[in-house]
Order: sequence, then C-alpha cells, then structure tokens
Amino acid sequence: MMLDSTASLRGIVSAAEGKFEVGTGFLPKPSDAGKGGVIIGGASLWLMNNKSEDEQKAAWEFMKYLAEPQTQAYWHVNTGYFPITTKAYDEAIVKENLEKYPQFQTAVDQLHQTEPNTATQGAVMGVFPEARQITETAIEEVLNGQKSPQEALDKAAQEIGSKIETYNKTVKYEVFLDH
Repeated sequence: MMLDSTASLRGIVSAAEGKFEVGTGFLPKPSDAGKGGVIIGGASLWLMNNKSEDEQKAAWEFMKYLAEPQTQAYWHVNTGYFPITTKAYDEAIVKENLEKYPQFQTAVDQLHQTEPNTATQGAVMGVFPEARQITETAIEEVLNGQKSPQEALDKAAQEIGSKIETYNKTVKYEVFLDH
C-alpha cells in the first residue's frame, strides 16, 4: 500500500501492467471524523507580470491552450492529474482511458464528493511538499500500528509547525491585491 499523488497514477499503472492489478481507494480517515475530502496540490499555472507585454500575451495564449478540454483530457490521461475543466471528461480519450483503467475514477470521485471547507480549500504554504510527506508518514505510522492517531497527529503538527516557523523567518513576501 502506498499514498501518492494522482500525478503518479499513469506511471504506476503502466509499470504494473501485465504483472499485477493496481487498486485505488479514497484517502483514509477515521470513521468518526465526519466529512473528509481532498485538496488540489500541484500543477498550477502562474502568469507573472514582470515580463514584456508580448511575453505575457504569448504566455496567456499558451495558458488558454492548456485549459482547452482536449489538452486537459490528454494531460489527465497521461499523468493522473485532474483536468481543470469538467468538459475534459466528455472527451473520448478520457472515456476510453476510464474504461481500460478504472483506477483513474477513484480520485475524480473523491474530489467531486469533497465539500469545500477550511481544510479542503488548498494549502498555500512554502513547506507544502514537506508537510505532505510528514502527513503521509503519520498516516502510515497509524496504519502500521506504530503510533496512535493522536500521537501521529501531534508529532506531525509539531514537525510541520517547526518547518513553517523556519520558512517564515527566511522568506520575505508581499501580498498584492488587485481591486
């Protein structure tokens, strides 16, 4: 059993093909935890305003291409990342992929069943990769009987808090709001 990003699903399924079947499931949570959910963690596109107008226009045209349903369908099928538009799910390549590899449906179902709340609105922090790894380790320790859920949670919270504190001391940032 492993916990990993949906972005690695294509590689995992392809590597196992003909050897064994890869199963997928929702991210685990305690049965008494109430609503669960997932967040989108990667593959963001950013357009910076510190380049020439021509470069920004070209970048915008490229971003529009990347957002097209056909492009998103191809991206989804060949990585496992979620498409950013639901119209991508109507593309034949996605339907054919789901028929052959139903494992891709699991993450889509969990995402669409997630109700937005503070915990599922996304993580905007400089130590996101480290925090995700610490969280995954904590889940594994609980599932392997190495720690109680409370022990694993407390340890993870302390480690992540420490990393955030260090990050905040070393990074200067400004928030720009466009009204």
